Amino acid sequence: MKYLLPLLLISLAVLNSCVNYEDEDYIEYFVIEAYLFSGEQFPEILFSTTNPAFESYSFEDVAVSGADIRIESLGGGIGSAPDNVITYSESTPGVYLPDFEDFVEPGHTYRLVITAPDETEITAHTITPGAFELLTEDNQSVEYQGEEQLELVLTPSEYPGRQSIYIFTSIAQDTSVENLTPIYFDFFDSDDDLTLEDFRATSSGTLNEGNFTENEDGTINLDVPWLAIAFYGINDLIVSTVDDNLFDFVSSQETQLGGFSVSPGEIPNLNYNIDQAIGVFGSFTTDTIRTNILRPAE
Repeated sequence: MKYLLPLLLISLAVLNSCVNYEDEDYIEYFVIEAYLFSGEQFPEILFSTTNPAFESYSFEDVAVSGADIRIESLGGGIGSAPDNVITYSESTPGVYLPDFEDFVEPGHTYRLVITAPDETEITAHTITPGAFELLTEDNQSVEYQGEEQLELVLTPSEYPGRQSIYIFTSIAQDTSVENLTPIYFDFFDSDDDLTLEDFRATSSGTLNEGNFTENEDGTINLDVPWLAIAFYGINDLIVSTVDDNLFDFVSSQETQLGGFSVSPGEIPNLNYNIDQAIGVFGSFTTDTIRTNILRPAE
């Protein structure tokens, strides 16, 4: 499940050139980066600032030290009193780790509170998506583009006020050239700048629950497109449900990259859902199975 992070980190890497500018004067913003995974320990939190768009970026140069950081568990939802507080300490400049072991719960509300060295108070909330389970057989073998469609069956995940939003990710375990599926071999062969690691993780982007087939027993089916498989052999197939913060961030990032109609000369801002800062404080609930993608029979 952690392989989802690089896909989002790529987006965050361009935050330093995507913030607002007024009268072409540079404005510095605090930047937060933290991802909560249901069932796992509380994560590290990265705290930094932006830098001007045309300057080279190095996290070490913009890291913010000396901040007071905590995550509050709000069992009664947003606005309720904390029932648990996870405090953080600085490990290296700008990198903060939890002071004790505790685990993120699915279907729970958490509040991030940061007091910066200049006394700016930064806050954000996330509601972790509800738990779900992949019911598809683990360690199955499926022939690439064979008669049997690669299909995932899962129990639904609940999210307050909306349908669940899913992201499907495939992670290849053997990224040799010989294992590339035909489409991706053509991509790799035609572009000298591409590396095999570029294809190791492929992601669907966000998928609304309405894109799934609902079964009579309440489970839902996801047909995995063969385009999502870059390598033959063992692949980890990860299904994740995302909170509002990640959905808003990814959707607005897709808009910036031209995924939707944008008026000429207009580039909309990313949606961060953080008070007094930009970045991401979001959460996932995930489940994973391993599948062996077989070469087509000759």
